[in-house]
Amino acid sequence: MPARLAHRQAALRRLLNQWDPLGVYDDLLDFPPDEYRCMEGQLLLRLESGADESEIGDYLRLELVDHFGLRPDACNRADFARRLVDWFASLPTP
Repeated sequence: MPARLAHRQAALRRLLNQWDPLGVYDDLLDFPPDEYRCMEGQLLLRLESGADESEIGDYLRLELVDHFGLRPDACNRADFARRLVDWFASLPTP
């Protein structure tokens, strides 16, 4: 995996763990370190293809409801989607 991609994936993992919609991540123990890993690839692909906050929010809703079994209103997807889009836009371009 190219270093740039590995760095982005690690940064995205940190953001997902900080958001922690399931409420299972322990920052001190860094556990579980991979609870949201299943979303990393699709989020990066969407962000790299120029997805906006709405598209990212729709993807998060799909994953949280269908994969994790949460209620659609269980967490603030819109704010996190905005945070992801802003984060990605702030990254240096190759």
